[in-house]
Amino acid sequence: MNLVGKIFTVLIFIMSIVFAALTVSVYATHKNYRYVLLNEDTSTGKLGYKPRLEQALDENERLLDQQEELRKFNKAELEAKIDALSALENTNSQMQEKNTALKKQLAEANQKATQAVAELNISQQTLAGLRGQNVALRKDILAARTEKDSKHALVVELTDDLHQEKLMVEQLGKRNQDLLKDLSDARGHIIKLGGTPGKPDLKKPHVGIEGIVTATPTRETIEISIGSDDSLSTGHQLDVTRTAGGQASYVGRVEVISVRADAAACKVLPQWLKKPIQRGDRVTTVSK
Repeated sequence: MNLVGKIFTVLIFIMSIVFAALTVSVYATHKNYRYVLLNEDTSTGKLGYKPRLEQALDENERLLDQQEELRKFNKAELEAKIDALSALENTNSQMQEKNTALKKQLAEANQKATQAVAELNISQQTLAGLRGQNVALRKDILAARTEKDSKHALVVELTDDLHQEKLMVEQLGKRNQDLLKDLSDARGHIIKLGGTPGKPDLKKPHVGIEGIVTATPTRETIEISIGSDDSLSTGHQLDVTRTAGGQASYVGRVEVISVRADAAACKVLPQWLKKPIQRGDRVTTVSK
């Protein structure tokens, strides 16, 4: 055997070993595909593909049923949510309308409140003015009451003076009647003596003729209750006295400046004046 034959022999041997190894490996990797496909007994191995496929199909069908139920449930939920959303939208619309109405009412209330505040300010100003007027009126009322009281006191005083004047007039009336009687008797006596009544001696007044002060128009002039019928004429002087507490006091002297039958006006002689002459003081004729 030559070298080439040896080489081929060795190659053949090596190739035999390689193929044997390939055969062993193929056998080792050989599978029972029927078993793998149809095996239903899990105790001997894995479940076959067909049972697993059937299980997967059943699970898929169950899942599809669940999916349909979930779809129906989701649809019902969606419809419920749509209804709820619609109701909420309606409620929202109503709430917006109410909100708009409330805003309008609030604006009106704010406007009324503003007007009320303005009216309150005006009322407070008016009240302050009325309070001031009330204070002024109270002062006026107090002044009026004071004036009323003073006038009432004056009225009482004047009433007392009037009563005194009435009493004096009554006394003067009685005295006048007495004087008229005395005058009538005097005239008759003058006629008996051959005289002429009405023409007395006016150079000097009859001493001791008395009268009263009837008025004091000013501090310098007075009026008395006797006149020309009592022999008075202008220029005659009279003493003025005042009786108080049963005692007579000298007041002053006056001089006749105008005369009537039953009254006369006199001026006050300041050099004789002791105190202011008052109505009701007595006057007596004196020789000049």
